[in-house]
Amino acid sequence: MMRRRLNPAALSKLSHVITLDVRFSEVDSLGMVWHGNYIHYFEVAREAFGKKYGLDYTSLINAKLVVPVVEAQVFYHSPGRLDDRLEITAYFIYHESSKLEMYYEICRASDRIFLAEGRTLQVCTTPRGELLITKPALLRTFYDKWGPDFK
Repeated sequence: MMRRRLNPAALSKLSHVITLDVRFSEVDSLGMVWHGNYIHYFEVAREAFGKKYGLDYTSLINAKLVVPVVEAQVFYHSPGRLDDRLEITAYFIYHESSKLEMYYEICRASDRIFLAEGRTLQVCTTPRGELLITKPALLRTFYDKWGPDFK
């Protein structure tokens, strides 16, 4: 059964694409990317997105925000293999609340085969772990700058 693909581009105008080469340490004994590494690829793409749009981890730390991942999903379509060059697209999803939601698509660059997709959801908390219900100043500034593109 073929899993239906998400359509994050319909939900988001902000995205960023990175490329990564699959390394030996990332494949299993069958020569396929080990399933847990896809979450790592999402993280690398999320960090690059943050640097591009001013929502990087250094800014979050300086704003005294902690943004733990509270949900993560991966849907696998085709295996990545050693030495594949991957293109990973991270899409930011707009929220009224104090959340950071990202969708991801991974394809092999050489033949454009779709390998995996997924999402992560992070919430904003204080350094003591108290959940922030309203958007902190850093997120308000981010939305003020990029907000019109979200809707």
